[in-house]
Amino acid sequence: MNKTDGLEAALKQIPIDEISDISDHMVEIEILMECRHTNVIGLLETFYYDNKLSVRIFFVLFYATLDLKKL
Repeated sequence: MNKTDGLEAALKQIPIDEISDISDHMVEIEILMECRHTNVIGLLETFYYDNKLSVRIFFVLFYATLDLKKL
């Protein structure tokens, strides 16, 4: 749980050896930024720190993803 905004979120951290490697992951980030659908996990923020690209997305419990499979 984030102390600033109170949201439960998942954090995906991607090690980046060179700053040019970030472009390899930009497609996923751009899709998450543009996609607004109830069945898609939303993007909260991205940031680069300590040679890691971090992507913060809404947290979804396992049983919630099973419910989505039923749709």
